[in-house]
Amino acid sequence: MRKLILPFLLLTGFYSCEESLNSTPENVKPTINQVVDGKKEGLHEIRKSDGSLRNEITYLDGQRHGLSTDYYDTGEKRMEIDYVSGVKSGNVTWFHRNGEIYRVNPYVDGYIQGVQKKYYENGQQMSELELFQDLPGTGLKEWDRGGNEKKFKLKLVTKKTGDWVQVSLASKKQSATFYIGELKQGKFMHNSLKDVTLGKGVGEFNMSEFKGKSTLDIIVKYKTYNKNPIIFVSTLKKSDL
Repeated sequence: MRKLILPFLLLTGFYSCEESLNSTPENVKPTINQVVDGKKEGLHEIRKSDGSLRNEITYLDGQRHGLSTDYYDTGEKRMEIDYVSGVKSGNVTWFHRNGEIYRVNPYVDGYIQGVQKKYYENGQQMSELELFQDLPGTGLKEWDRGGNEKKFKLKLVTKKTGDWVQVSLASKKQSATFYIGELKQGKFMHNSLKDVTLGKGVGEFNMSEFKGKSTLDIIVKYKTYNKNPIIFVSTLKKSDL
């Protein structure tokens, strides 16, 4: 009798394991901190010295792949990141401590590319801004906590002294910076723009920047109270200076 029981137990154990292996991913808890052939695989946990969870990172063949999650010191979810083969691709979502979404950054091949959205703790949308390869574009929209769209009235003022022209905002915003050049695709900032900011909300350029042209575009970047960049272009006429 005992000889019959042992094969039966082995057989049932085999089918039990096979059933587990064939289960859908939703029904299988990933192996924690698994290493295969020297490479991280599956879900890995990173904990602080007190044992509390700091990060959960999903790996495939040693690279971050899939969803990774960061947590606040107090345990609430702070951020979720989508990876594809070690590169951010998809949404990176930040959360307020109360669980409401704070910011969503869309990533393409490691760059923020698309419409970034921010939200208040009450769930009301705060802002909307399009970016290209991490750099902001024109067209920022902001709303207050009650859902009312904000209106920004920014005006460039100039002061010419000899061959030099100073530029600033009429509202004296010290966080404003000033550039000369053309926006990428007519909309986005880029690193080839010439920064002519002196500091404290003032920029300066020489009249030689016109280089035989009758007009010159001054690109203004200003940060709002919610730390969002407003990008706008003011076209100066040489004859008006």
